[in-house]
Amino acid sequence: MKIKNLEVNIKIGNQEKKFTNLILNSYLDLFAQSLLDFQSKTLFYCVVNITKDNVNIDENSTTMEFDTLIENKAEETLTQNTVLNKYTYTEENTSYGYNKISDFAGQSIKQIGFGNFDWNTNKFIMYAYLDVSKYNITIQSGQPVVISRIDTIKSDMLFWSNNKSIKAPYHLTNDGIHAVSGMNYQRILPKLYSVGFGVLPYLYLKEYLVEDLDIKKTGMGEITINGIESNFAKDDLFPSPDLYPGPELYPREATANLLIYKFKMYREVYENPELPPVLQDTGFYYVQYKKLTNFGLINNLKIKYERG
Repeated sequence: MKIKNLEVNIKIGNQEKKFTNLILNSYLDLFAQSLLDFQSKTLFYCVVNITKDNVNIDENSTTMEFDTLIENKAEETLTQNTVLNKYTYTEENTSYGYNKISDFAGQSIKQIGFGNFDWNTNKFIMYAYLDVSKYNITIQSGQPVVISRIDTIKSDMLFWSNNKSIKAPYHLTNDGIHAVSGMNYQRILPKLYSVGFGVLPYLYLKEYLVEDLDIKKTGMGEITINGIESNFAKDDLFPSPDLYPGPELYPREATANLLIYKFKMYREVYENPELPPVLQDTGFYYVQYKKLTNFGLINNLKIKYERG
């Protein structure tokens, strides 16, 4: 899976500059964690540093000092193998208790961070970072500042679902599916249900439930799945139309040539408002699958989230 920032745009009045930012290891790890236990991956906040001294920020950093905190307006576009996220951060969405960027007129923007904010610990959790201190981006009095970004999350696997309303690999989305009916709000989340091998995306020859597998985080943005028995993907021999079949050339039972990850969709149901929601199976599911091209023993699988 590839996570890529396509653009960060900083617009002051009619002037704008475009950059790409650094995706941090913390964001790659968040996607890996979300494979098993769905996590919100929305970059809810943009922080802007104008007066602080931030040093030694790199891909391993998880926070930064800043002067203002701005909430996002987000738009998500889905296809069968790509999630496209667009975020816009404007002054009117400055969080309560923080100065607006325009309050720093005459000063230059040094760094920008994107991520979430833990209001319980009063700590910013950073997932992406941009240093613009060398570009002399000066805040002008009376000119609005707008910061926006575009990201893609792209899978190299194929997609199939058992319902036409399930259109994308939702475990890669920011926050699953949101549904509002009258005064009732619901969220539908994906959960990895099984790993299997088959001849069609909906026809398994062998299926392993997640609860029976040993699944661990084994590296930055990496998940390893153990507990899969030997499975051989190989070409079978079939009679050629210009040959008389011998005993060894009769058709055999098909062997699995697809690796399949199955995700079930669960609805959050609040049976008791004072307790966490109960997950209710919707009956909908989707799979991500790929053709096995290397023949031989399969005894573990790795899923890796990387920078695009």
